[in-house]
Amino acid sequence: MSRLSHVVVFTPDVERMRRFYQDQIGVAVAREGHGWVALRPAGAALWLHALGERHRREIAIAFHVEDLDAAVTALRAHGTGVTERESDAIFGRVAYFRDPEGNLVDLHAGVPAERPGAGPAFPTVVLNCRNMAATHAFYRGVLGLAAQIESPGWMDFETGATSLALHPRSDRPDRPGREAHHQGPITIGFTGPRDAVSFTRALEKRGLRFARPPGNQGFGTFAEAADPDGNVLVFRGRVEPPAEAPMAKAAAAKRTPARKKTRAAPARRTPSPGKRRAAAKKRATAKKRAASRKLKR
Repeated sequence: MSRLSHVVVFTPDVERMRRFYQDQIGVAVAREGHGWVALRPAGAALWLHALGERHRREIAIAFHVEDLDAAVTALRAHGTGVTERESDAIFGRVAYFRDPEGNLVDLHAGVPAERPGAGPAFPTVVLNCRNMAATHAFYRGVLGLAAQIESPGWMDFETGATSLALHPRSDRPDRPGREAHHQGPITIGFTGPRDAVSFTRALEKRGLRFARPPGNQGFGTFAEAADPDGNVLVFRGRVEPPAEAPMAKAAAAKRTPARKKTRAAPARRTPSPGKRRAAAKKRATAKKRAASRKLKR
């Protein structure tokens, strides 16, 4: 099984991006070198990499695989063009290619062990797809990722601490209320330790400005901001169990058979003293008559 090890943001200004993610988002720097910085949120690592001759301004995803040769063989058998590189100082031998959506993907077999970082969690990387079926078939059938959730609008793969998800790509930025983070190829999201409102307020105190304040579109509360390169980021709070909707309550009440109303027995009234004496006299007269009829027999 492949593990999503890190996400790489190729940027023309590594230092400006480092200050943004470290100071305003609160992600600690794990290591850095000439032209790159490795940030370590809770989950997959976030790498900032300077643009080189063979790079373009984009976001790439990288997987750790147990058998790099087997993965490369499967990709080439599928018709995917794979390039191998032996000289990577950190990851050793690396293979890279582009998926059906054109996203850059790295595969590597060796990576030094790193402890999860502190601060915001990095639980999911979302690929916004124009062709969900083809991309799903590629990651499941060719790379062999196991699916956790499969639906027309969301697919989620098991890839370690940070999962890989697929979502239909939105090409209608003019539509009001449309999420901006599904208009780009890849969504980077962070989850805080508290609810979305408290999380975003804490980030605002760090100087982060939100393009979309926290709101719920029917699938959780989130807010949107952008990094210095214009990449849209999503911020969510801790996921809480969904509250039961009024319609769901009404449907549950309709399914539960109503109890039949039973008429309560009338309360017994205590007779007045006069009525009690009259009743006793009536009973005594009845007894005398019964006794008289027995004697006559």
